[in-house]
Amino acid sequence: MTHRNPPSVHAKRIGPTLVPDRSRVLMRPFRPTTEEISRRLLAQIMALSETEVACVPGRLMAEFRDRHHDVEKFFLNRFAKVHPLIADKGKPSAKRRALIGAYFTHEYSPESAALFNPSIVPHPDQSGVSRGALGFIPADRAARGILLLAESNYEVRFAEGHPVSQRVIFPFTPSQSNGIEDARFVRFVYDDGRRTYYATYTAYDGKIILPQLLETPDFVHFKFMTLNGSGVQNKGMALFPRKIDGRYAMISRQDDENILILFAWRRARDSVCHE
Repeated sequence: MTHRNPPSVHAKRIGPTLVPDRSRVLMRPFRPTTEEISRRLLAQIMALSETEVACVPGRLMAEFRDRHHDVEKFFLNRFAKVHPLIADKGKPSAKRRALIGAYFTHEYSPESAALFNPSIVPHPDQSGVSRGALGFIPADRAARGILLLAESNYEVRFAEGHPVSQRVIFPFTPSQSNGIEDARFVRFVYDDGRRTYYATYTAYDGKIILPQLLETPDFVHFKFMTLNGSGVQNKGMALFPRKIDGRYAMISRQDDENILILFAWRRARDSVCHE
């Protein structure tokens, strides 16, 4: 019996080479796994001398200010959240407050977590865009967030000066504890010419999926709403960009086999029904 060696495989690197981009990261609250860990960390920071504390915030601001919006404000907000856990009830100095906030903050790169199921819509502000060009906003699911039940109806508002690329909505409610994903954005045009943006998405708690709807007129203010009705099943719903015969319409895959058309109407301000 003759044994043949497998043919050699020659690989050639041909670019482009993907390299990290430090400008495409976000600041997120760092929350230790237990309150006791937080208390121990705070005690260690409070034990530092003012001399040791004095030079650190300046270095932090210099390092992070070029890639984050309102760094100092974010640090002070984080300090305010953990301040009740400090055993020493004296008022820390401004630099120590900033340092504590920094310790309870970490950077996060949504794109490093892998991007899935993107959607794209025209940007609501086309000022400064060249003739023949179009500004747009892409939305991706980056692992367990999106570029965001009584508990599932809520609102999120970003600061208007906050860069669009850093407006990431992370899971917030129990129904979203294992992720919010597959946001399908559409620019919706009403019969009177008004425009807004809708997206269907899926909330997942590890066991049950919950189809949801969000609305935003400007990608600054977001409203999250519950979808109701017999047609609200499974994943894969996408809203049409305008009404059909006076009713909202969606394309959907209810049974993982067929493509269906759903029609809907608003029953209340915070819910959408389907048939």
